[in-house]
Amino acid sequence: MHDASCIINVIHCNSLIKMTNTLYNADALDVLIKLSDESVDLIYTDPPFNTGDVQVSKRTGLSYSDKHDDYISWMHAWVSECHRVLKKNGTMYLHLDDHNVHKARCFVMDKIFKEQNY
Repeated sequence: MHDASCIINVIHCNSLIKMTNTLYNADALDVLIKLSDESVDLIYTDPPFNTGDVQVSKRTGLSYSDKHDDYISWMHAWVSECHRVLKKNGTMYLHLDDHNVHKARCFVMDKIFKEQNY
């Protein structure tokens, strides 16, 4: 069983013509702390949903435990880094299921990005 990692796709747009696109296959926090402040235009996240189950990839067979003892603190750590690296006019998408999306909005996203930014 592997630790849950996150594929980070970082898109930097300097103009409409020049775009660099970097794909990282690593723990999100490890990558985010290395990025410069306000350097990312778009962040799409699809973190583990904290289902409590062991998740197994049908494609690769890799598995991980989808359980975090303190899911909100875990989310707060990497979402704070997303906020730091996101440009002022950037966009962040957070993909979650219906079990934790309300907690993520109330206890993480509203605290970091502020409620008026939805």
